Amino acid sequence: MKFAYLTISTGNTPPNAPTLDSPADSDRFNPGASVTFTWTFSDPDVGDSQSAYQFQLDDDCDFSSPVIDTGKVSSSSTSTTQALPSTVGLYYWRVKTWDSQDAEGPYSSGRAVIVDRILVYSLTADDTRRDVGTTVTLTIHLHYEYDGADITSGSFTLNGLTLTHQTGGDWTATDSKDAVQAVTYDSVSGSVGNLNTVNMNGKNVTVIWDALKADGYSIDMISGEVYIHMVYAYDGADVAGGTVCFAGVTALTNGTGWAEFNSTNLPSDFDWGQTAYGVQDALYGITYKAQNQTLPVAKRGARLVESDVELASLTWDGSLLTVGFAESQSVYTLKVSGPRPVYVLNATYDLDSDYDGYLTLSHDGSRPIVIAWKSWGGLRVRGLTHGRLTSVTLVSQVLTVVVNGSAGSGTLYVDCTGWGAPQRTSGFDEAWYSSADSLFWGTYTLSSSRTLTLDWSIGTGGGEGGGTPPALDIRVQTLTLEATQGREERAELTVTWTGTTQVTVEAVTFGEYTEWFALADALPLTLTSTEPIKTGTLTIRVRPPATAQPGNYTIPVELRLSATGYATIRANTYIYLNVLPYERAPARGPIPNIIGYALGIGLTTALAVALWKRE
Repeated sequence: MKFAYLTISTGNTPPNAPTLDSPADSDRFNPGASVTFTWTFSDPDVGDSQSAYQFQLDDDCDFSSPVIDTGKVSSSSTSTTQALPSTVGLYYWRVKTWDSQDAEGPYSSGRAVIVDRILVYSLTADDTRRDVGTTVTLTIHLHYEYDGADITSGSFTLNGLTLTHQTGGDWTATDSKDAVQAVTYDSVSGSVGNLNTVNMNGKNVTVIWDALKADGYSIDMISGEVYIHMVYAYDGADVAGGTVCFAGVTALTNGTGWAEFNSTNLPSDFDWGQTAYGVQDALYGITYKAQNQTLPVAKRGARLVESDVELASLTWDGSLLTVGFAESQSVYTLKVSGPRPVYVLNATYDLDSDYDGYLTLSHDGSRPIVIAWKSWGGLRVRGLTHGRLTSVTLVSQVLTVVVNGSAGSGTLYVDCTGWGAPQRTSGFDEAWYSSADSLFWGTYTLSSSRTLTLDWSIGTGGGEGGGTPPALDIRVQTLTLEATQGREERAELTVTWTGTTQVTVEAVTFGEYTEWFALADALPLTLTSTEPIKTGTLTIRVRPPATAQPGNYTIPVELRLSATGYATIRANTYIYLNVLPYERAPARGPIPNIIGYALGIGLTTALAVALWKRE
């Protein structure tokens, strides 16, 4: 029996389009990310396997211009790792395969993949300038850069602060600082899915933790005003429209940061060492205090008292201001505002005519200083040059002054306006009185203590001791005269006075050109008058030298006068002198006549000779 064999060839079928596995459709990846694309090989022929593949990535679903095209890659691997483009956008990928017989299959359908970033759409703070120690809430809105979809999941930080998702794409974080500083929030980190690249989109916010700083003050002793300057501690900028508190009252700062406290808003009394501080600014609501100012000033009886050493006590009884000090280790300065006082105890001082509205005293802090505003009319102890006053009293028209201090010599000055020269004095080495400015002054020698008195007790008296005392008022009238170069002239200085019948001119001093002047009257010269306003004269001689320049001269003159019962008085005046040039007069007398007669004969003779010669 014979058998016949029939061989049937079935042929090779190309593979099917592969099934795309990963990444999933529309997965998002960072720009330039390295991504592994996987698929499943499929072939109708059982047992057939993949021998090659081709991968394409395009930004268009028609794959007309692939961004990536591997071409045919001989490999049985069903994956390929590719670097995505760096440009954010929607891309498509596909794969086709070859089987073991090198039969080429069709492409798979395209699948979407997104190149994307985390985009910071906005970044804000609930308050960008705030008090030190307070908490700021920072809000950041995150979405996908490709399509703007809100990011609602993931894990993120802002400058290291944990962000918490709120709603939609809003995330928040909080922060607080306990010192003046500025913090700029400009860095978001984190991830959602495969994405961890963050586009800050230029967003940032700076938060300043700030405080108020009272950085300076000014005390105007003349006006009695106190000024406080306030700035922001962060940048030193002036605080305009802010509120400052001092001595329990408040004031607003002006455009340059100064707050003014004056008689309308300062209390009439407050103690030394009050603290000035910022209450709140008007722009940001800052209230935290970084620096205050302790002012070395107090107030009593509407008088400001500025002291560079702490005050231990300060009292005002209506006429006496008593200031005690907490230290006595150095030389200190005390300033007191108000009208010119009558006297000061326990300090060397000078209430001269240039008093500008406040008193400045230098002291060592070892004893209280007493400043007196007594109702003594124009009587005032102006000052002394050595030692200190420890007691001043006015009783029954007698002013008694006690001076203490180290050994030495000094001068006491007393304004006697409305009182005139004292009738008697005691305790002085020498004493004088100037009626021109109603000033008494006397020298004294001090070993440790000296009592000095000025007595106006003749008459009805004044001050605390009675009415106005009798006044010795001496005036010297100015003198205007003319004198020719080289020639002597005489003139009279007129002295007028009140308060006594006799005054004696003891000395006369010419302030300039002393060699031109002399007295015709011998000194001392007593002038006597019984009239209510008394008058006497003193004759002087003036002789400008022949070389004196013609013109006007003003000569100061001082007369020193005395009167029984009064201190030596100095009176001042001026001589207004017009020096005339010397002019030679025509010659007269017998000799000039003879000379003229001779000249006449000579001329006649000469004329006769001339005529004779002519003939």
